[in-house]
Amino acid sequence: MTAAGLAVNLSFSILSIGVTSITIALIYFLGIWFISSKQNGNSTAKKTSNVTDTKIAINQAIRGFILFALVIFVSGSTLSLSGDAIAQNTGISASAVGSIFIALATSIPDAMGVFMALKLANVKLELFWVVIYLIFLSLLLEIFSTLRGVFGKTQVMR
Repeated sequence: MTAAGLAVNLSFSILSIGVTSITIALIYFLGIWFISSKQNGNSTAKKTSNVTDTKIAINQAIRGFILFALVIFVSGSTLSLSGDAIAQNTGISASAVGSIFIALATSIPDAMGVFMALKLANVKLELFWVVIYLIFLSLLLEIFSTLRGVFGKTQVMR
């Protein structure tokens, strides 16, 4: 659909949103609706749970959160030092290395969120995770595009 929209290059838009973007969003939401209706029709809810199992799960979650918070803290510091060393040894600018590391660091949590949603067989969570993430990125692009238009050809971020 995207390739067709780029090939046709329609200049028509609704509220400054291109027809191709609207069509892609409609197809995506129709797909979400279709998958959700299929999933609801085939699943049976399991309503019983054990209170002690819930307490153990919460304690494990708290311990895991603290452990991984420490791992992320140490890894972030190490990543910063590694990025500086890579930039110095390869001659690549530090901003390019930093941009690559930031792209990787911000994509991994999203990929893990989608992976866990699919592992839990919760297709709705995965679909809405992707939709919200894409809406957020589109909003950021619009904000920076507007700022660039307001400030002329100057760079918004350095």
